[in-house]
Amino acid sequence: MCSNHFELLKDLPLYFGGPVDEDQLSFASFSWKKDGQIKCKPSISAEEAIETMHQSGSLLRAYLGSSTWTQGQLEEELENHLWFVAPAIPKLLSMPQDESLWKNTMQSLSPFHHIISLTPENPLLN
Repeated sequence: MCSNHFELLKDLPLYFGGPVDEDQLSFASFSWKKDGQIKCKPSISAEEAIETMHQSGSLLRAYLGSSTWTQGQLEEELENHLWFVAPAIPKLLSMPQDESLWKNTMQSLSPFHHIISLTPENPLLN
């Protein structure tokens, strides 16, 4: 890959965190399909990332690391209600993509989720 590709991507915000291995740089793109569903390309090349940068209505992200599940792990976690699942909303891609995203998304789901969003990270400090 030409180093010029990375020069074009140098100002792209870099996201990291969670239980990830920090030895891999990957790009992902998000956009809305005509039927109202979100279209996610979770692993695209640097060349595709550069093309995406110039497409109206697309959101491009760079991630340091990767997070993977073992076979059946995600399904089991969903079955045990370890995740809050919510429909994607169109304003999601235009909302600030910072630490407030989770809180703002949770608050829009229901009064219960609003209360959960206000819980401190360590409830013992409350």
